[in-house]
Parts: sequence; C-alpha cells; structure tokens
Amino acid sequence: CGEPGKRREVIGYVTNLLQGGSLVQCARLGHWVDLIATIVLATVELNIYFDLVTVRDMEATEQQGKLAVIDLVELVIQELQRTEEELESTVSSEQLLQLLDVCHKAVKVAFDFVKQFDDEPGRRAALTPHLGMAARIIGAWMVVEPSKFEGDFLQALPHLVRHLPSHMLGSLLPALDNYHSHAWADTPGLLTKMLELVTAASSEDAAAL
Repeated sequence: CGEPGKRREVIGYVTNLLQGGSLVQCARLGHWVDLIATIVLATVELNIYFDLVTVRDMEATEQQGKLAVIDLVELVIQELQRTEEELESTVSSEQLLQLLDVCHKAVKVAFDFVKQFDDEPGRRAALTPHLGMAARIIGAWMVVEPSKFEGDFLQALPHLVRHLPSHMLGSLLPALDNYHSHAWADTPGLLTKMLELVTAASSEDAAAL
C-alpha cells in the first residue's frame, strides 16, 4: 500500500464500508484490521497533504484525493463517538485502544499543522481552507475525548479564531459545548465569531421559512 494510488484505493474502500454501516459492523464483518491499517494510511496522507500545502498550491484532482482522507478521518471519529458504548461490547479492550491510538496520531497531525500556520505568513490566505480542514478533525475529536489534547486545543484555538472566518468555525461548536470547562471562552475574538456564526445560521433558517 505504499503507492499513493493504492493508498487512496484502500481509503475509498473502507470509507464505503463505514458509510454503509458503522465501526461496529466493520468489526463484526471481520474488517477491523483493514480499518486500523486504513487510518494509518490516512495519517500518512494527512502528513503529505499538510506538508505539500505549506509550500505550493494543490491541483483540483490532487486536492480532491486529500479531501477524501479528511472525510474518512472525520467519519471514523464521528462513528467512534456515536457507537462508543456498542463498540466497547463488540471489540476487545486491546482493539479499542488500538483504534484510539491510530486516531490520536491522525489528530496530532492536524494540531501540528495549526501550530505551524503562523510560520507561513506569505501563504496564509492560500492555507486558510486547509486550516479549516484541520479544524474539522480537531473539532470532531474534542467531542470524543477532550482530555487527550486539552492543552493542544487551548493553544490551537487562538490560531483558528484569528485566521478562520466564522463560517469555518462551525465544526468546533460541538467541541466547545462538550468541553469540561469554559477556559476556551477567554480566547480573543472567539465569542464574537461564534455569535456571527449563530446569527448567520438563524438568518438562513428564517429565510427558508
């Protein structure tokens, strides 16, 4: 699975499995090893993705492949949160820890990209959409296990708030709501952007009536 095309093929296969079922079904159908291996591959792709965008723009077809990786990682994390109790009664504790470990590595890649964002002043505008992708992964994970990356999350928030428009911060709302303290409220500009986000959503709902 070392070749990029083969990695994308495997990632697409497991994504289809998850979209048609759940993590629990993957385990029951004997696809657990495939799932773990695919998240490892996705983490490799994430590293490549974030490394590439810091030095050059990506072509449309190239970016589409990377977005599939973001979608997979986000889907796995959301499924983990949705089926956590059922999963605990389906797989062994070792298998669950294995899943958490490979997810941690993927989430850390997203946090590392956020940390280095300010080191690329000449490419900030071009990197903003990719920062939003990192925020999707971070926001999804902080709903599942906020204590694991608590320090990283509080350090990342100022960067995300400073550089992302309010509509790209929506993925963080569930994480903030689930957070065990209100330390995030001290982040400069965060409450203003959250208000902008909620106001825009309310306006869209009203227009749809």
